[in-house]
Amino acid sequence: MRAPRAFPLGIAVASAVASAAWVMRFRLEGGPYLAVDPHAYFYPKMLYALASLREGGRGLLWNPFQNCGQPFFGISQTGLLYPPHLLFLVLDPDLALRAVLFLHLSIGGIGAYLLGREVGVRPTAALAGALVFEMGNAMVGLTISSPTHSAPYAWMPAVLLCCERLLRQPDLRQAAILSLVLAVAMLPGMPQTVFFLYQVIILRIAWEFATRAVERPSALLGASLLGLGLPVLLTAIQLLPELEVARQSMRSGSLTVWEITLFGNVDPSLFRRQLLTRNLGQPFLPVSCMFAAAALIVPETRRSGIFYGGIALFFFALSFGPGTSVFDAYSHLPGGAMFRDPNRFGWVTSFGVAVMTALGFEALMRAWKQGRPAGAAIALMVLPAALLWLTALTAPEEMRREYEQLWHLSLTPSQLVFSAWERGAAILALVAVAIGFRAPRYAHWAGAGMLAAIGMQVLGSPPWTSMISLYPGPPPVWATKPVFTALAGSLSPQDRVYLIPDHATKTEFAFMAKTASLVRVPNILDYEPLVTRRYADFSALMRAGSHARTLEDVLRRGPEPTDGFRRRLLDLTAARFLIVAPRFADAVEAIEPPLRPVEVSGELSVWENPNRVPRAFYVPQVEVVADAEALLERLAEGNDDLRRVALVEELPASRQLGDGSQPHAATVRFTRDNPEDVVLEVDAPRRGFLVLADQYFPGWFATVNGQPVPIQRANYAFRLVEVPAGRSIIAFRYSPRSLWAGACVSAISAITAAVLLRRSSRSRSPKTQPPKSRRRPA
Repeated sequence: MRAPRAFPLGIAVASAVASAAWVMRFRLEGGPYLAVDPHAYFYPKMLYALASLREGGRGLLWNPFQNCGQPFFGISQTGLLYPPHLLFLVLDPDLALRAVLFLHLSIGGIGAYLLGREVGVRPTAALAGALVFEMGNAMVGLTISSPTHSAPYAWMPAVLLCCERLLRQPDLRQAAILSLVLAVAMLPGMPQTVFFLYQVIILRIAWEFATRAVERPSALLGASLLGLGLPVLLTAIQLLPELEVARQSMRSGSLTVWEITLFGNVDPSLFRRQLLTRNLGQPFLPVSCMFAAAALIVPETRRSGIFYGGIALFFFALSFGPGTSVFDAYSHLPGGAMFRDPNRFGWVTSFGVAVMTALGFEALMRAWKQGRPAGAAIALMVLPAALLWLTALTAPEEMRREYEQLWHLSLTPSQLVFSAWERGAAILALVAVAIGFRAPRYAHWAGAGMLAAIGMQVLGSPPWTSMISLYPGPPPVWATKPVFTALAGSLSPQDRVYLIPDHATKTEFAFMAKTASLVRVPNILDYEPLVTRRYADFSALMRAGSHARTLEDVLRRGPEPTDGFRRRLLDLTAARFLIVAPRFADAVEAIEPPLRPVEVSGELSVWENPNRVPRAFYVPQVEVVADAEALLERLAEGNDDLRRVALVEELPASRQLGDGSQPHAATVRFTRDNPEDVVLEVDAPRRGFLVLADQYFPGWFATVNGQPVPIQRANYAFRLVEVPAGRSIIAFRYSPRSLWAGACVSAISAITAAVLLRRSSRSRSPKTQPPKSRRRPA
């Protein structure tokens, strides 16, 4: 009995692996434009983590090489605890990156297959849904975007599979399994997708209560609460530091309408453009929608079809963003205005269409067996394809010309709407369905024909959308290392660099913001959306002369200096060398007072900043400026000697401001400069203050001669401690309480989950186990 049951799953696994391999080869390496985030964000982070592990774990909590120091583990998208990232420990990094992406595609395909089987469809139907999910636009688009984005989405079918099983059997075991799978989906650090997951689960549970007479409502409610609550506790070791970072960042609260729609939202014009260009964000593919509509033709699949179709349409409506009644109501829900880019709601739409496709397959096969009339089913299938066709056909003429110019094609309007492959797939689907109705004895052949139609769609449509691909081989991230090697002898712990890469050529990946982490040279900037609000404002004012008011100022402002550049703020960062891409050499040369050019080989130019302030220095006096924005403006435009006075926002703990009326020479030197452990020796002529131009952040603790002292925020974004006269040893250590508290919570929760699984396993004797037959959708 086991072999026949295992055979369909084996076919599904093989199909998932094969399709993932196809996607990796033809979709991810075929486009003329290269994806940025996999190699400019995720890949350098993994390489940095590997280097930190080789150094005994130093730097895993705090990265001193970006943004004048910033958390590493606590930034959500680092995802250090996500199990598939262990591949970087055993494989070549470039191979590990591709293996992680391949694994996500396979997880998505297998999860979608098992979800289809759980909701009661036969293997052929489940395989169709799995192909639509795994090779659909959303999954491929997210895979190209970055592993951080694709990881939690790949787990969406598996999470809903566990949810369906919990609804069928509401006990502690199923709750624990749901919580474990949800916890894994949370670990990559993409909270928006997890937020969508929770919403879909809650809607599914609510649908169960609304449309069925639940036998044990209290048991289902309790198991659901446990399954949804336990993942938060299991991942507390990562979640609490992430929340601490988020509170300090530009993402600390609800976003404005401008920030939410920063990268656009769907509108009728964009929707037509996406249909016309086979955009990777478009959740509707014609043949999939044809089969999805068929889910409503028989009662056995109608109830599940209404739910998954309903969430697909609901999230599609949300993708139109602010200004629509649906989104405006949604934004008032807890967390409803926390995330940007409304077209990401289309990810859930794509998932819903995939499940509906499996249900539609099943419905058609049941309709053949039941002898239902073919007319209504075929009409229902033709309707969504016709609507998509008409929507795209009404696109403005200039939009069509733009498409033809993009692809260097000359096509008729109908060819623009449906490619030859897609038209062939649609015809094959209708012919196969008609055969199933007219000759039920050939139902197996008809089912194979429908599956072939899905295959033609996913094979034929994607090449039109694959404008973006991964780098074809190992990216040249080490290509500019000789420049940094040449400068290494001139850099001391008191110095940093200011990297100014050219975003227009960032696809080369040879010189980018995170190059600093790779070559272990401290940089004053980074490519990081979760930079602290204070440092984002400081660096924005330095580069452009304007404050970082919104998320756009962080995500769209380049690293290059502009006409509003504030030189005094640059000096405060301890930036000794500016390493500059060719396009920005003139802008750097125009900085006043002038910088000194340094001769180096290669295309990059290097400039030295003779006016820099050391990273750690003694000041005899502080001055209180209570208004933070006024303090920053004074740093940028004032006449204060920033080597002799530090600006703070409140009185020091001693209530003393110091005396800067007379010159006071002091010596400051680093005796240890590890990422989470910095020790300095200060010889001060009199009582004063030590300024360390590392980012001020919760979790840092200081001692002076072994005695704990408070760290005060100084010069808007940096650290200050009081020091006595004479020789002192000042130690800074990063030991975030959020991490240790989270570790305790996660450990207790993991033990609890293990106990629940063990006890529930023991209590399930063969006599009391539920039947293993698949539940039929109702």
